[in-house]
Amino acid sequence: MIVITTSLIISIIALLVSIISLALFVYIYRVHVESIYFIEEVAKSYAASAKMLDDLLREINKKHIELKAPNVSGLTEDKLSTNLKESKETAPQIHDSKMKVLLAAMEHEITARDVMLQLNVTREHASRLLAQLYTEGYLIRTNDKKPFKYIISDKGKSLLKG
Repeated sequence: MIVITTSLIISIIALLVSIISLALFVYIYRVHVESIYFIEEVAKSYAASAKMLDDLLREINKKHIELKAPNVSGLTEDKLSTNLKESKETAPQIHDSKMKVLLAAMEHEITARDVMLQLNVTREHASRLLAQLYTEGYLIRTNDKKPFKYIISDKGKSLLKG
């Protein structure tokens, strides 16, 4: 008959703890090794991508884009000066959305919110349009606090008429 003593039980428990620790160590080591392999694969993939990008940039640099100059052979100095005079005499070119804003300002006071809803643009874009038209002299601010309200100026009216 085997007599189990306290020291034997402690030895068996210590042996089991050692075996579990060893198994845990082996598991952690395997995970570590797999992580290293994964990192190496990622590094290889990155290097391949970097090489492909480098090759692409080299190819782009090899091919020169030729910009063609406009054909000016038929233009004389007289034609150029006539075209320049005509362009100075015509009304200033203004974007379609700015024209819509001016037309709205002709009917009543407008705000950035009105422009935003009418043109289906962001409030920031509407505010920018109004500020540009104001600094160009096409609109007049009717108040000095936000939200700014605008009406059309004489310069804006003459632009619409001309």
